[in-house]
Amino acid sequence: MATPVLSNNQFTFGQDSAGAERLLSVNSDSIAADWLQEVEKITRSSGLGDLKRAHFNMLRGINFRGTGNPVVGNQDNTGITFFTKPRMCLSADNLGQDRKLNQLATIDSITLQRAIRCMLDHVGEVTRGVITPLVDPRLPFIPILTNNLLSLSGWPDPVVQYWQSKAGNWKESTAMVDDLYATNEVFQLTANFSNTAGDPISLLIDTWCTYASYVYNGLLDPYPDMIALNEVDYQTRIYQFVLDPSRRFVQKWAITGASFPTSTPMGSSFNYDATRPYNFSNQQLSIPFTCVAAQYNDPIVLQEFNELGGDWCGSLKNIRDNRNTGTSTGPSGWRQISIDEALNYNYMALPHINIYTNELQWWITDAEYNMFARS
Repeated sequence: MATPVLSNNQFTFGQDSAGAERLLSVNSDSIAADWLQEVEKITRSSGLGDLKRAHFNMLRGINFRGTGNPVVGNQDNTGITFFTKPRMCLSADNLGQDRKLNQLATIDSITLQRAIRCMLDHVGEVTRGVITPLVDPRLPFIPILTNNLLSLSGWPDPVVQYWQSKAGNWKESTAMVDDLYATNEVFQLTANFSNTAGDPISLLIDTWCTYASYVYNGLLDPYPDMIALNEVDYQTRIYQFVLDPSRRFVQKWAITGASFPTSTPMGSSFNYDATRPYNFSNQQLSIPFTCVAAQYNDPIVLQEFNELGGDWCGSLKNIRDNRNTGTSTGPSGWRQISIDEALNYNYMALPHINIYTNELQWWITDAEYNMFARS
């Protein structure tokens, strides 16, 4: 009998139905064979077929008796969203041009202002030593946005336009596709965040928008290489991954070509009501992002995601995904966090996607692992 193999990013069934049945069947070693046979007889006589072959039957044959589909319905997890760090030039010279921005030039590394500066200006971390333990320089994403995101809405549906002929004497007409099935236009995404003590997201977005507007008006200068390449340095890319119920595998994914925030609800922070001692109007922050183009379920996105992680943390470049086994092997000094260990090392690991199984893996150094290893 043929065995299941990995091919083209998918698990295939082999060349015969027996291989498919074996792949989809439950482990019956601990269940009495005669009991299983009786269950199969009951389900088959009711028109549901053998439950252990439910997926196989759904894909292969027609339910011509209309007895219902025993396959479990889709239960995608809402998933996880990543916002890449922009490449702003928050040098001391630039920050000194504006009184608000100048607060980010603090020499105290354990401050929210220093953390915001490092989130938005990674080059400063590398070249000027502007660092803080509050920001992981190996991570190309902004955790404060991922961790506090409540909703992200506005993704446009891909639509293909069509041409329709004029009706004839008998009202006959025809139609055919007359468009490119792609989302290349500008659109708006609305991100709602849970506001936390100290209002860090407002400071982050306010700094972001201030810098972008000052660069446009010539008050601040980007890094020279960004000017030479005519690149926009305040843009981010939004990765949206829909996961399976176990949050292990990426089911669907979408990215923006480029995005940037355009406002922050600063005004609501100053609403006053003498009957309420606390201001509840800014417990959530709604931030609009203007986005250029969107891609849905393009396999190269997963590869680009891994390459981005490798650019920021060189060790991740050495993770190798095995097509035949569906497993990944990391470089020396690194290990993949197992499902059983995930809770113990939450917030500590770096992401990698196995391009053959779409598993969203989390990797950590041996030194970090040993800090909290269970005895």
